[in-house]
Amino acid sequence: MRKYFTSTSLTQLILGITTTVLMLTVIGITGIFIMRPVLLRTFYSMAFASFSFQGQEFFRRMLFTQQRVRDAALNDLFCHCLQVIGLVIILRLGRLSACNAFWIILLSTALGTVYGFYQCKGLISTDLADFKKVVRENWDYGKWLLTSMLTQWVSGQIYVFAAAGFLTVAAAGVIGAARNIFGLLNMVVNGLRSFIVPYASKRFMASRLAFLKEFTNKLFLLGTAGVIIYCLIVTLASQSILDYLYKGHYKGYGYVLVLFAIQSLFAFLNFPSSIGLLILRKTKSILYGNLFSCIATVMVAIPMVRYWGLYGACVGMIITQAILASALFWFYRIGLREKALENIWHS
Repeated sequence: MRKYFTSTSLTQLILGITTTVLMLTVIGITGIFIMRPVLLRTFYSMAFASFSFQGQEFFRRMLFTQQRVRDAALNDLFCHCLQVIGLVIILRLGRLSACNAFWIILLSTALGTVYGFYQCKGLISTDLADFKKVVRENWDYGKWLLTSMLTQWVSGQIYVFAAAGFLTVAAAGVIGAARNIFGLLNMVVNGLRSFIVPYASKRFMASRLAFLKEFTNKLFLLGTAGVIIYCLIVTLASQSILDYLYKGHYKGYGYVLVLFAIQSLFAFLNFPSSIGLLILRKTKSILYGNLFSCIATVMVAIPMVRYWGLYGACVGMIITQAILASALFWFYRIGLREKALENIWHS
């Protein structure tokens, strides 16, 4: 097991460096022709933040594979608290911007990566004897997930960039503030994902489709109920929450939290379907779902932000998540039918 985690850790380091260099190259070339300086600085800070974010996310998932849920939760909590503290500091200093927000993310996730490495140091050695084998196995399974993760990331970030480019600093800042407020919900959902997939995969091997259908239905019902309760609480106290956390700097932006609550609900609705597709090993279908939502986002993001401002950005994010949830549900139903026919054929 230590050989596997050692090889996978090195693979993640190489992947992180490669994706960051590619992003910096694309940003640099694009900036020569079309980008304004303020937007260019934002993209550069985003690229560097993506490297440390990948590292923190990797160690967090490693902890979940070892059933160390408490340690993974502590790592997440550590990063989110640092991000909130950092945003409050730059807000007080009058330096709030999308660019500075990404530097805060870089610092917090870099420290989270160091903390994660310390938590996982017992799983990592210097033995790379199985490196090629591990890389080949991970690539065969994860190549579609990697691409879908990148398209999902683009879908999630493009509205932030559009807001930074076309709207005021406060508008871009309130999007970051809303994301932090719903960060707890995202932390729980991502934690569940890392814990649920190994558990459900083992049960699926024994009980097959009957278990998977029942499991995803329960996940949908219970999870949706929990998300609705959380979103209702935030919605009913939206302006009060902003005033308390950000000392009145976002007066009149309570509606952003309301729209983010709707977006968070749609974001969760893709969760049971994505879990089902992972267990069915239909990772290519996850890519297609994310690709559909990414294309739609790229087509509508700039016009919506340019002509409808912050309201357009928030509604656009809802549309992105609704498209993703619909696409993944459709692919999941197809995957279930294909698996049922496969079982009939083999029987």
